Amino acid sequence: MGLLFKNKGLGFLYTDKFSIYRPQEVDDGYGGTILKDVLISENNPCRLSQQTLGATGGDVNISSLQEFKLFVPLEIKVLQNDKLEIFRGNQKYTARATQPFKYLDVLPHQEIVLQEVVENGY
Repeated sequence: MGLLFKNKGLGFLYTDKFSIYRPQEVDDGYGGTILKDVLISENNPCRLSQQTLGATGGDVNISSLQEFKLFVPLEIKVLQNDKLEIFRGNQKYTARATQPFKYLDVLPHQEIVLQEVVENGY
C-alpha cells in the first residue's frame, strides 16, 4: 500500500522506450497522395509485456503471431493503427496499436494491446 501512494503511478516501471509513427497522406511525387507512416514522437517511456505467442499458416511460409501489452503514461497520445517501435535493451519490436484503454483511478495509465507478425520465409 505504501508503494502506491509513494510513487503515485507506474512511472518507476517505465524502463522501455517507444516511438510513434502515424499514417498520414503525403505527396507521391506524381500528383497524387499516398499513406505513409510519419514520425510523431520518440523516446517515450513505456513498459512492454508479452501476452501470447502462437503459430499461424500451414504452408512453406510459416509465421508466428505475438501479442503484447504496452503500458504508457496518460499524457502520451497514441491512436488506433499507429505504428509503434518499442525498444527494450537491444531488442526492437514493431507493431500496430489497438484502441488505448485508459485507467484514470488509483494508478493512472493507459494500456495498449499490440500485435506483431514476424514472417519466416524460405
